[in-house]
Amino acid sequence: MNITNKGRYTTFALTASLALPGTALGEDLINLSFTPSTQSVEVGEQVFIGMVATPAGSTSGSFAGIDAILQWDPTVLHYEGFEVAPSTWFLADFLPDPDGLNDDLLDGDGLFTLFAPLGTEMTAPVGGTTPVVFQFTALRAISDSEMQFIQSFGSYSDTEVLKLGNVDVTGDLTATANVTVGGGATACVGDLDGSGSIDIVDMLALLGLWGTDPNGPPDFNGDGDVGIDDFLMLLGAWGGCL
Repeated sequence: MNITNKGRYTTFALTASLALPGTALGEDLINLSFTPSTQSVEVGEQVFIGMVATPAGSTSGSFAGIDAILQWDPTVLHYEGFEVAPSTWFLADFLPDPDGLNDDLLDGDGLFTLFAPLGTEMTAPVGGTTPVVFQFTALRAISDSEMQFIQSFGSYSDTEVLKLGNVDVTGDLTATANVTVGGGATACVGDLDGSGSIDIVDMLALLGLWGTDPNGPPDFNGDGDVGIDDFLMLLGAWGGCL
């Protein structure tokens, strides 16, 4: 078995089935977008954003893998996790990468990778397919926060859609997901004393409830325990509530 690299994307293929790298054109391309494209939530609520692969042409397409560089505002959206569908993906995760995008998924960017089972491709129907949904928590009120694709980052990372044989079928990447977060000008996760900012007073209040289940803040992620994830969410929203 050979392992070949194109940018950050790693294609696994049997030696006998390898083809020369190439670039597809026109209707063979696969566009990437988000669903929903717009949504409104309140501070503290969960935000779900799906990545959609849609053929650029009028008929269904196919792809063997995706590398997607994602960017969002970490002071507005706190990353919680992801769920993939269908469950037949060979690999789906934020993998270690040489440019360090995935060293910290709480800093507002990451490189997500999908591999189809070896030697196969996934179908992208005309209406699009949503192979992964990302989950966030809304940290503070804002009229419009944007999640987007980044074409390239650093020396090795690119957003790419590939077919078997390392054929590049990357289409349009300009779509965004826009999130409006309500809750008032001074409402934000972490403002435990209602002062309009997250500061040392809020941190001490969180530490005072460490390891307990307060049935609400400062258990910001709702897992029944005030711990490191809640502490990091407070730090991520540090400062004035905008």
